[in-house]
Formats: sequence, structure tokens, C-alpha cells
Amino acid sequence: METKISRRDFLQYGAGAIAGLGLGAGGLWLFNDYLERNQTLANKLLEEFPNQIPGSRSVEKQKVRGANKILVHVRQGHNNRDISQEEIDYVVSVQTDMHSILEYLNTNQGITEVYSEGEFGGKMEYLLQHPEQIDLTNINPSLDERYLLGAEYMLSENGKINVLSAETMEDNFAAQDAFRSYKKGLITLEARDRLVFDAREDVALDIISKNPNQMNVMVYGGAHKFEDNIHEWNQRNPDKKYSLIEVTPESYRSKE
Repeated sequence: METKISRRDFLQYGAGAIAGLGLGAGGLWLFNDYLERNQTLANKLLEEFPNQIPGSRSVEKQKVRGANKILVHVRQGHNNRDISQEEIDYVVSVQTDMHSILEYLNTNQGITEVYSEGEFGGKMEYLLQHPEQIDLTNINPSLDERYLLGAEYMLSENGKINVLSAETMEDNFAAQDAFRSYKKGLITLEARDRLVFDAREDVALDIISKNPNQMNVMVYGGAHKFEDNIHEWNQRNPDKKYSLIEVTPESYRSKE
């Protein structure tokens, strides 16, 4: 929802402020006051979003003028097949931080829905009911295997949040095929990244754009960068613009 300004108010505040730009600091203050009065609800929520969250190392905000949605990207490290015990320990550490982050957002920001990477059409509900399908080879038997599914699913079990699909089955499978094809030398790195990163990121933005909430939280791999996708999305969809908040867990380490 975007705050509208009447012609009369614009003439009173907006036009006067613009004219006042030539009057120095006083005119600049008036113009900034006009922008503050007439920013969207989404961007007001972005400004009020906490700059520090338990379990996080950083909270970075990118405000887009006129945005009517906020994407809160909680960067994750997640389970993959054939990873070492050291990598498993790292995933559990990041997911533990994410649990703190999501629990805080649920308790203090009223977040009850979280979009999840890898979730499509009830896939994770099936895995929660059939844990034998999860690859737990060489994993410490004392490990809480739910952390390998994701912190959002631990919170969903007690009814605190509802986990939503952040992609389609087709795009997820296409990304997996791209990884395999790249390993076999059948496609280029650019072709792989287009399917693994760009295509799925665009799908996530499209899915979330249909949610009426101004603020939407999404758990997605930390290697995914949504800035460029959001810039292009906003150009194509000027009536559905996103601002971005990126939350990095304390234990997350960049692979770049």
C-alpha cells in the first residue's frame, strides 16, 4: 500500500520544498520532510526493522523509493549430499543461528510465514514424515537431523510459522540437472549459474509478489544475490517494487 498525496498537499509541501532547494539547508529539510511524509508503508517498515537481531552478524537494508514490498533474505548454509562432517557441523551452526533469527522475527515482528528454498508443493512435509529419505550417511547419530532440513521447519513443527514454497519443482529440478551437467562438462559455468541462480531467484520474486503482505521473509542460500534481480524486477514491474533486507547469520561464511 502506497501513501498518496493530494494535489493540495503537494502544492503545500512538495512544490514548496522543491522550490526551497535553492534556499539552502532549510529548503533541503523541507524536501526531506516531504519525502518522509509520503514514503510507502513498506519502506516505513524497512526503516523500523531492527538493525540487530539475535543470531545475526549483520542486517543490511536497501530501500527503493516507491517500493510496496520488502524481501527479507535470511542467508543460509544448507545440507547437500556428499558433504564432509566439517561441512555438516558448519550447516548445523548456521541453522542454529537462523533458528534464533526466525524465532525473534516471529516473536517481535509478528512473522508467521517464511518462504523456503527447496520447498515446493509439500516436499518438506513429506521428508519430515519420512526422515529415512534424508541423506544422513556418516552423520553423528546424536545430531538433531531436523537442522539439516532447515531451522524454519523446526519452528513449523510447533506451529509458530508456516513454511511456504519459494520455487517450483520444475525450476528446482532444472537447477539440479544443471549442476550434474556442469560436472560432466556438458554446459558452461554461465549456463549453470543461469539455471541455479538467476532463474530461481526470478521465480522467488514472482511467487512472493502475489503475497499481500508488505514484508515477506525468505530463507535462501547465502550465495544467492537478489540485488540485481530486484533491480530488473522493479524496472519491469514499477507497481510491484521491492526493497531488500539481507540478514546474515553469525556463523555464515562467504564462499566468494
